[in-house]
This record gives sequence, C-alpha cells and structure tokens, in this order.
Amino acid sequence: MGRRARPRPLTRIVTERPRYFFGQVIGVEDLEQEQLYHREKVRRHNRLLHGWGIVRGLEVRAGTQGARKVTISPGYALDRRGEEIVVQRSVAVDLSGQAAGTTVYVAVRYDEQPERPVPTPLGHQYTRIRETFAVEVLVRLPRQKPLVLLAEIELGRGGKVANIGTSRRRYVGD
Repeated sequence: MGRRARPRPLTRIVTERPRYFFGQVIGVEDLEQEQLYHREKVRRHNRLLHGWGIVRGLEVRAGTQGARKVTISPGYALDRRGEEIVVQRSVAVDLSGQAAGTTVYVAVRYDEQPERPVPTPLGHQYTRIRETFAVEVLVRLPRQKPLVLLAEIELGRGGKVANIGTSRRRYVGD
C-alpha cells in the first residue's frame, strides 16, 4: 500500500481584522492590520484554490537573429505564496553576461517598489507600495524560491540563443 503524502503546514493565517466604530482613534497599526488581513486572504485563496504557476501569457521568444536577448510576452502568474505576478508589457531580457555553451533559466517573481516619498521628522518615508515583478536569469534551477520558471535557454556559439525549452513551465492547475 502506498504512503500518503502528508499535507504541508499552512503558512501564516491571519483571521483578525479591525472593527471600526464612530469616534475611534485609528492608528497606523490598525490600517496595517486591515491591509494584512485582506492581502493574506487573497494569497490564501490563490494558493489553496488555484495553486501556483503561469495563468496566461509569459511566453519567451528569441530576440532578433543573432541577438543575445529574449523577450517575455505580457502575462499573469501566481507564485508559491499566492502572490500575483502581472507583466503588462513585453520585457526584453539581456543574456550577454552569460557564458556560451550553457543553459540558463528565465523566471519571474513578485516584487514591490516603494513610491511617492515625503519628508518626515525621521527622514523620507514612502506613501505607496507598487506591486511589480522582477526577472531573474539563473544558471541552475531555483530551490524553494518563490519564482515562476518561464523557460530554459541554451546558449550556443558566441552566447547567442540556440534553443528555448518550455518543458519546465508550470501552469496553474498542473
């Protein structure tokens, strides 16, 4: 009889949200707790109901003939934590720093960038966080990183793109 896989422990589950009432003094902690509650709820939904991987798009194509670049098409993915990765425009990825005759892996990950700095008595503070993505070019497969692998790319003579493989792409629902 085969062994059953043990369920993985759930990551942090936030079940508390602020309850506001007339006349209440609201502080930063209250607003951050509300954000945390809603963000964790969406991540949990994505992770447990949909899984992780590519939802649509994010195709990797070779650049112009002889170029050491690839292009990632617009698309959408969910990472292992349930974060949404949205690529709204085509993105060029420069591979010129990689050695010829090797295979590299192109992946995307969720990222955040602080926006709109304002002066405060403690120095500049940012008033917004922009959800974005980052592209990573790896020389070996990632382990336990919240990356979504898009393609493995064989670099031929002169480091030019010789082949783009997609066998390691994971789609939501796989």
